[in-house]
Amino acid sequence: MSSLVKPLASIACALVVLTAGSAVAQSFQLEVDQTQPLRFQRPVTGVVVGNASIADVIVHDANVLFVVGKSVGTTEVLAVDAAGKTVFSGTIQVRPTNVRDMITIQRGKEISTAICQDRCIPNVHSEGTSAGNNSAIAAIGARSGFAAGSGGRQ
Repeated sequence: MSSLVKPLASIACALVVLTAGSAVAQSFQLEVDQTQPLRFQRPVTGVVVGNASIADVIVHDANVLFVVGKSVGTTEVLAVDAAGKTVFSGTIQVRPTNVRDMITIQRGKEISTAICQDRCIPNVHSEGTSAGNNSAIAAIGARSGFAAGSGGRQ
């Protein structure tokens, strides 16, 4: 029995050491124009968003970031500390406000999607063709410019 205790104790200690320094890895969903706070135990000094047209990050302080859903899709967010160690790594899926309101339009070979509530807004979707997604990409660019402060506001 005692010959098994030492190896098991060593394995348990190694697991504790490995998990103590590891980053929080998670995935979550949010809707377009919805915000999700991320809170950290360690201060974050750098953040990378895989595709900023899908989601963006607003830094509140070194321990709190806000993820904002900008358009439908999936992207990655990575946050590191001053030593360059990963504090957070996660997949963010942004979905339409109400999935029942998404329509697909097919004109010949061209496929596009839109989210319709009071009015229809073009949307980039994996099933859309390059030509079909162009209007959605232009709309996202205009919206991002406005959100960045270039929309005529002082």
